[in-house]
Amino acid sequence: MSVRRRLERAYRMCQQRIAPGLRFSQSQYEEALAGVVRPGIDWLDAGCGHQLLPAWREQAERDLIERAGSVTGLDPDWPSIRIHRSIRRRVSGTIRALPFPNASFDLVTANMVVEHLEQPEHEFAEILRVLRPGGRFLFHTPNSRGYIVRAARMVPEALKKPLIRTLEGREAADVFPTWYRANNESDVAAVAKATGLEVEWVRPIRTDAVFAMVLPLAVPELIWIRILEKESMRHHRPDLLVSMLRPAAAGNGNGP
Repeated sequence: MSVRRRLERAYRMCQQRIAPGLRFSQSQYEEALAGVVRPGIDWLDAGCGHQLLPAWREQAERDLIERAGSVTGLDPDWPSIRIHRSIRRRVSGTIRALPFPNASFDLVTANMVVEHLEQPEHEFAEILRVLRPGGRFLFHTPNSRGYIVRAARMVPEALKKPLIRTLEGREAADVFPTWYRANNESDVAAVAKATGLEVEWVRPIRTDAVFAMVLPLAVPELIWIRILEKESMRHHRPDLLVSMLRPAAAGNGNGP
């Protein structure tokens, strides 16, 4: 058994004792996706990168895509979307200027993308434009009031990429600038009001420990994560799941 596998096993034993029932945020996002991907819908995954779900969920990803009527992946990083493992229709472009006609999609999704939007009012307005009346925008993103983002803001820029590679296994090419301008409940509400989208729900969620592979640090982090289970501490949870709707009987100046 490899060292990493041993560390993962030890972490899981600690997690089950200290924070039983804790679920990875990507698993919660997948569950939310499964609830809204209906047969026949037209779906845009904005900022799709090279995969929709984590690497070990490839078959679940393909099952979701096969359920929809059409799936389009959009990302400005062509090398990433060129090798996307499941989406066939791929477009190089930005959310700020979506290259699609008005009312093209029933569902727009974004998995760990919103934190990278420098002017989210513009991008959310574009998402509203391409959604059909009653369409949904579902996204998963870090919570700017959560402990992970607060701690990350204190890390020098020169150390961030090596640290992310060590803790998350992400290469430098997969690390992009972050702004966190629509990344808490009040900012989501403000952007929705500014663009005409309606907030269906916002769920601050817990996730696995950042220091899962460093047990002496994972244990106190898991204790903190256990405390975040309390409703009074929801604003400090590390991630958000958000569902927004284009009003069914209303439009904006850019609508069809």
